[in-house]
This record gives sequence, structure tokens and C-alpha cells, in this order.
Amino acid sequence: MIIKKYFLLLAFSMVAIIALLYGISPKWFAHTFLGVTALDLNIAHILRAIMGLYIALGLFWLYSAFNDLYRNTAVLTTVIFAGGLVSGRIISFFTD
Repeated sequence: MIIKKYFLLLAFSMVAIIALLYGISPKWFAHTFLGVTALDLNIAHILRAIMGLYIALGLFWLYSAFNDLYRNTAVLTTVIFAGGLVSGRIISFFTD
């Protein structure tokens, strides 16, 4: 059970960092990581919405790291979350 706790703490840390990079300054993020110099306001709103989603999931994982009742569910959601990201990348690879 201790490995699940540390896994969830690591997952929270990583997702929180990524979420804050997206949401605090979407223009800086888009320029630095995507090479986009002019960011549309709608895209900035989407990046902030993604930040909210990531933070919400991360907070659930953080809570579950210290609560045995939700720990297995939290580990499952990290797998589903990562699986969704991988699926999106695979779809993008084949469509591009």
C-alpha cells in the first residue's frame, strides 16, 4: 500500500506542475513550448480549463494518498488519465 501512496503523491506533483504551466500564463506556455507567438483568447481559456481539470484530478489523488478508502480508485483514475493521453497521441500520430 505504501507504493500506491508514493505513486499518487508523484502523480499529484507532476500533474500539478504541468497544470500550473498551462494555466498561469498560457501565452508564455504557448510561446515557450509550442512556438506560438500570438495566442488566441479562446485557446488561453481552453488551457486554463485543462489546468482546472488537472488540478481537480491531482487534488483527488493527493487526498487519496492519505485515505485508504479511495486509494485503489485513485490509482485506477491515474491509469485511465494516462491511457487517455496516450490514446490521443496515437490518434494524432495516425491522423497527421
